[in-house]
Amino acid sequence: EYGGVWPCMITILLIAIFLRTLCLCALVPDERQVLLDFYNSTGGPSWANSWPIYNTTSDPCTNSWFGVLCTNSNIQPQRVNSLALASNNLIGTLPSIVGNLTSLNFLTLSLNQLNGPIPPEIGNMSFLLELELDSNSFNGTLPSTFANLKTLQHLNLQNNYLSGNLQTIASLRELSYLALSKNEFSGTIPQELSSFLMLQELMLDSNLLIGSLPSRLGVVQKTLNTLYIQDNSLNGTFPVTLCGVTNCDASNNHFTCPIPGPSCCNIVQCG
Repeated sequence: EYGGVWPCMITILLIAIFLRTLCLCALVPDERQVLLDFYNSTGGPSWANSWPIYNTTSDPCTNSWFGVLCTNSNIQPQRVNSLALASNNLIGTLPSIVGNLTSLNFLTLSLNQLNGPIPPEIGNMSFLLELELDSNSFNGTLPSTFANLKTLQHLNLQNNYLSGNLQTIASLRELSYLALSKNEFSGTIPQELSSFLMLQELMLDSNLLIGSLPSRLGVVQKTLNTLYIQDNSLNGTFPVTLCGVTNCDASNNHFTCPIPGPSCCNIVQCG
């Protein structure tokens, strides 16, 4: 009469063990694999602060992997909310699989040795608030999928080798911080920047930009406090309204004479 009981008990025990094993891993399994692939693609073993990837019971969320923050632990399974690995000796190209972290709000990979183009899959991160890829060796143009980052508030791509025009960012109306300095961007500054109501800091210096400034830049943005556009080939009339910006440098361009004067954004010559 016990012959049918023991197999049933063993089955229940195995299910219990399996469920407990699942509880050890708070993160969505697919996202854990994304982190592992990201680690292997960017020289993980040589990182300044590495991850315990060979410990199969270690969870990025519950075990606080370096630079990884996850969504609320009360909601299971968790997802990666923030990946902050600045100055961590990352090398190689940014793998496209990072775009599978679709719940990411913050991605900070500044001051590493990443190179190659920015993958278009980054546009899958539709909840991204901050993107910092500055001080690497990224090249190529901005992927058109940047236009999908409608919630982005902070974009820092300074100190790379990026090129092409800036039209891709024309729809990112939530930006309050835009830093594209020291690249090889060309063409004109999109007129749409005039309608970025939240814009506080705009840094486009040391590029190959031409043409005139957006006609209403600084008129709509009452909170604009930083404007660095020096060392380009901008021309046209310099708006006097920008002279009141607290931190401003528009020197080494070709603005039309007469100029407002050296007390205005460090402009000392025209033409």
